[in-house]
Amino acid sequence: MCGRIHRADRTVTAFRENLPIFYDHRAHRLGQANETNILTIQRKYPQKQRQIIAHELHHAAFDESDEYCCDGGYKDGVNLYNSLKSCQDKGSDWMSCAMIDLRDKMGMVIDSRPWWRSDTGTADVMYNNRIENPDDLRASDALFAKCLGGGC
Repeated sequence: MCGRIHRADRTVTAFRENLPIFYDHRAHRLGQANETNILTIQRKYPQKQRQIIAHELHHAAFDESDEYCCDGGYKDGVNLYNSLKSCQDKGSDWMSCAMIDLRDKMGMVIDSRPWWRSDTGTADVMYNNRIENPDDLRASDALFAKCLGGGC
């Protein structure tokens, strides 16, 4: 289901009313799509559940790894990097590269892993299911370029 959706009422209707619809986030920047960049899920689902679905979709559709510490399953490439150099070479912002870590309520690091991310902060779809940041958007751009080129 690749392609663009442009609706005058700024809504996106899910295929069969409950499946995700992908669309080009550039339309969102132009104000031609709804607030969620990747999918629309029926409103009967609670907000938290829609965020989890978006997070899991980023794993399945865009091959992204979790950006939180410390459960493993990490791989170098789309949004997580196995070294600082890899993050600086491949990440969206080489200056913001930081090792993934686990912090206590006071903000003190209590655990870390030798994996790096350039979308720092916790408000990230692959950290706490919140918003898409540059690495996430770059991953979706790659899928749409593939689809628009006939590779879906």
